[in-house]
Amino acid sequence: MLGCRLRGLGFSGIGIVAAEVTTEDLQRYGTTAVTRLDHRLTPSGNNPRRSFPPSLLIASKANVTSVISSHQNTRLTYSSLHTQSTSLAHGLKSLGVQRGDRVAVSLGNNIEFALATYAIFKLGAVLVPLNPSFNTAQVVSALNHLSATHLLIGLETNLPRKPPRSNYKLLRELVPGCQSGGVVASELVPSLGRVVVVDNTRDKGKGGDGFKAFSKFPDVLEDGEGKAHLTEEGMGVDDVVNIQFTSGTTSLPKAACLTHRSILNNGKSIGDRMLLTNKDVICCPPPLFHCFGSVLGYMASATHASCIVFPAECFDAKATLHAVQQEKCTALYGVPTMFTAELELLASGEVEQKGFEHIRTGIAAGIYDSPSLND
Repeated sequence: MLGCRLRGLGFSGIGIVAAEVTTEDLQRYGTTAVTRLDHRLTPSGNNPRRSFPPSLLIASKANVTSVISSHQNTRLTYSSLHTQSTSLAHGLKSLGVQRGDRVAVSLGNNIEFALATYAIFKLGAVLVPLNPSFNTAQVVSALNHLSATHLLIGLETNLPRKPPRSNYKLLRELVPGCQSGGVVASELVPSLGRVVVVDNTRDKGKGGDGFKAFSKFPDVLEDGEGKAHLTEEGMGVDDVVNIQFTSGTTSLPKAACLTHRSILNNGKSIGDRMLLTNKDVICCPPPLFHCFGSVLGYMASATHASCIVFPAECFDAKATLHAVQQEKCTALYGVPTMFTAELELLASGEVEQKGFEHIRTGIAAGIYDSPSLND
């Protein structure tokens, strides 16, 4: 059934893949201007000065589910996303995060990344997502290139079709004295002032105890709880909010600066093309450290009050299919290799070919899809 749904969407291999707009679609989605976040973000629109925190405040008025992390069995409404990201922002502020600081985040697709995204934006700081597969040299290079002041990182890295990789060695190399306590002092990255660790290990509870110089994510979040008011930092729509490292296929990775305006406009335009509303549920296996997950996924859902689902920290074909079935997802994202892996599971009978009837749209990107996938 999923194969039929995917072929019905007409994958082109690049950009948006949307079902043909029918009269029924227009009747269903054309009357949702009141409930959807129908921002006008371009200079010719009604509100070209919108930036992230005000947008999330608007979204928080809709008591609908915003984020589902299937592998963590956790979900947040827009209201709770706003409240908890504000608490985290207060906690990060107490760790010294200021307007304009570069805050690096090396995490998979999880609730912590979802909260950190908005917390960093609310402080007027700059989110620097790192590929969790980076080794020590790559992390050091990225942090130094941008003079990053803070790092949020998981205790382990999960990679597709590979066992989890512990980050203990990386952290000890980055900050040699991290296990003895005291302040963070890194000769490799002199600008680094604080490190926050996220216990994403399977045996949770004691992770991070050996790093006395680091802060634990739950402690930082708890430290900011109850502090509802957060002073606006005077952010403008043309301020840099996200710095993405390119893949580095032609040379060393380059730091690409993205603004509030560019990210929100892209998210809104993508969502408009997909006819997203607050009734839609997007299954998003592409990573948040990449624009596919963070903009086409997270920002498209945010600007339309839709729900985004993270099946696993990294791509897992079976987890993705199960998430689509369980959450009745209406949109599915991926690159051709992801869709191929999913279809192979269905063809082999390892995953039952039921529960995909809600899918109506999606995105295929990255590379051109093969003729066999189209067939």
